[in-house]
Parts: sequence; C-alpha cells; structure tokens
Amino acid sequence: MRTRLPIPATWQDFEALCHQLWKQVWSDPNAQLNGRSGQAQAGVDVWGKPMYTAHLAGVQCKDKNGFLGSKLTEAELLNECAKAKTFAPTLDVFTMATTAPRDAPLQEVARLLNDGGAYPFQVHVWSWDDIEAEVASRPSLDDVHATWIYYASMQI
Repeated sequence: MRTRLPIPATWQDFEALCHQLWKQVWSDPNAQLNGRSGQAQAGVDVWGKPMYTAHLAGVQCKDKNGFLGSKLTEAELLNECAKAKTFAPTLDVFTMATTAPRDAPLQEVARLLNDGGAYPFQVHVWSWDDIEAEVASRPSLDDVHATWIYYASMQI
C-alpha cells in the first residue's frame, strides 16, 4: 500500500526537493539552483542540462497552499514563461513545478503553447501529483523527503 507524501512545509524545502529531483530526472549532477533569494532569476529556480539533449532546461517552483484551495493559474504560467524567455542562454525546456493538484485546463494551456510554438522552449507543468509519483519512484529522494518531514515535525 502506498502512502501520500506530505507537501513540504516551506517554499525553500519545495525548491530544494525540486533541485534534487531534477538533478536525477535530467541525470545532471551539475544542475544548480539559480542564484539566491532576492536576486532576479529570469523565471528559473533550477537549471541544468539533461543528459539526453545538448540544451538547457529550467524549472520554476511555485508553492501553493492546498489548504486554502490555492492553484496555479494560466496567468502565472504565462508570466513565468515570459520571464524564462530572458534566461541566458536560451532554454530548450521550461517546467513549472507546483505543489498544487493536477489541473486539466492548465495542462491543455501548456500543450497549446507547445503546439503553437509560443516560446523558444517546450513548456511543461508538473503538479504535486506528478512530483510525488516521481519522488516515490526514486528511493534516495524519498529518504531525503522523509528526513525533511521528520525535522519539520520536531519544530512544531
């Protein structure tokens, strides 16, 4: 029986989890967090070079409060895509990672953006459902996530 992973308690923990996840997804041990808090990041929190391409990929992490029904909107996706256009060098793939649940209308927006060539990169949206499944399939990340949850519970 599979249990659900709790969403990280802070945006910093979510960003750190995404960094570790995409290092593995891309098979790029050199994938990095982009700058630090307070710096302009051109819409990219994590960047790297997937081993299966010769181009850069970027991830923007959006922590949403599920308890308040918060979800990622089309306007937020388009805004972050516009920012990611300024990332140098040009990205080949841009992923919006969110703690919000999977949303069919938003997935459709991403497909239509890709089909119409709206940006110089492919656009993908990963919901918490997608991230949770990917973390669960990677035991090393599952252990890291469990450790964060343990320490977060100790601070309550």
